[in-house]
Amino acid sequence: AIAIRGYASTASTRGIATSLDGVRLNNFSFGTGQSDTPNINLGVLDRIEMIRGPASAVHGNDAFHGVLALHAFESGQDLSQASAEAGERGFYQTSARYSGQATMPLRLNLALAASGQSDQDRSYEYGAGNSIDKEQRYQSRTASLKFVSDPDADIAWRWGIYADEFDAGDFPTSVATHDSGQETSAYFTRLAVAKKLAGSQTLEASGYYRTSAVDRRTYLPPGSFLAQVKNHLGENAQGMALTWRQPHQSGDSTQWAASLGYDVEQFDEGNLMLHYASGAVTDAVLGGVGKDREIASLVVDADTRFADGRW
Repeated sequence: AIAIRGYASTASTRGIATSLDGVRLNNFSFGTGQSDTPNINLGVLDRIEMIRGPASAVHGNDAFHGVLALHAFESGQDLSQASAEAGERGFYQTSARYSGQATMPLRLNLALAASGQSDQDRSYEYGAGNSIDKEQRYQSRTASLKFVSDPDADIAWRWGIYADEFDAGDFPTSVATHDSGQETSAYFTRLAVAKKLAGSQTLEASGYYRTSAVDRRTYLPPGSFLAQVKNHLGENAQGMALTWRQPHQSGDSTQWAASLGYDVEQFDEGNLMLHYASGAVTDAVLGGVGKDREIASLVVDADTRFADGRW
């Protein structure tokens, strides 16, 4: 959990807008991007930007406490790069990056990364001198593929395709004798086209689509009323925006941007499956399945000199 503005609790991941190259990662079910995309690998990223404090006016209603903006690998020059690291207890992380001219006028930027750790065989004590071993293993994989045209061209294109998968198992819950695991996946794409206008102004049209799934499971020890709890969630989101902006130029006193956007998040699947020690199984559909959330936005942001100050 990321705590901003002094709020620290199990729900403090809410109210923080998380995005990758402008694609919203906050999901419908939990109101956060930290749960179903928990481990986007650093090897595919160029930088991470963070805004502490309210930013809802510009970044949407998920940004009440702050913004976490991830930017995937991109290079303006030809590049081939690979790295691999390993540590004790089976920890590893590896990445590969490539940038080259795909076809005129598009440049291809590809980044692949993975990380994980094997069985940790960690001992947890509970009760009177009793202990239990936990594997605490996980595997994480992230990929980013971007086609980018010359940003100085009259019409500039940008198309990104992204994938992230995470699998964790045998982690302790609040009770050491219980263990939990999680499998998550997220796949999304974004296309943006920008047209240069007079006076260094630009008009950009963009759209994205994202689909994600989360499977959580908790195993209880022998003798418990329940043997296993499984939770499955699936959703998709899509959105579009039209942005008109004027950057700072020499002699100009004002930069501004105006954006008109529309986003739809859809909660498609939600199941809670209870496996009882007796062998019985209960499979219940969670409330909210089939519902969606629509967000229409108009944002105007300006920075100007006025009366010997900046406004």
